[in-house]
Amino acid sequence: MILGLDLSTTCSGITILDDSGKIILCDAMMLSKYKDFYAKVSYVQDYLAKVRVEYPEITHIYIEKSLQMFAPGRSSARTIDLLSRFNATITWICYIIFQIKPEHLAAGSARKSAGITIKRGMKAKKIVIAHLIDTEPDFEVEYTIHGNPRPREFDRADSLIIAKAGLVNVNKEKEKNSSGSAR
Repeated sequence: MILGLDLSTTCSGITILDDSGKIILCDAMMLSKYKDFYAKVSYVQDYLAKVRVEYPEITHIYIEKSLQMFAPGRSSARTIDLLSRFNATITWICYIIFQIKPEHLAAGSARKSAGITIKRGMKAKKIVIAHLIDTEPDFEVEYTIHGNPRPREFDRADSLIIAKAGLVNVNKEKEKNSSGSAR
């Protein structure tokens, strides 16, 4: 099983896929109600501990890489620092809880692996949701009364893309190992 995480201090997405790519869990952890960094981390740690008990078959963990550079109008040095610390802390917690070394994937690479292309100027999150609605029968989206996806849906979608990209990596590694051992 693959565990995919899209980490943010506001809302973090979590997806578990079985080895065939079927969605076992696709959820979001709402963290905005916790004002303190440590309270957010504790919540995620408790959630992941429950996941470990319920899904002991998890063999791989993939986490979206934290933002590495400024995005005009969206990030500040403070934000990048906070997200980087949060990502590193949750990565360590994953290792402690699951005894698996998490791997980090860039969002763009994960989308490309899932067959999603984002053209310059387009809103990536909306394209990801639309792609998943079209291609994943088990991915359901909750909408606001105005017909827009609830904000948590974008984090769920991103965690699903990370998990799918992780599954592609796992399958490539299996294929490489089996073809290497056949020689």
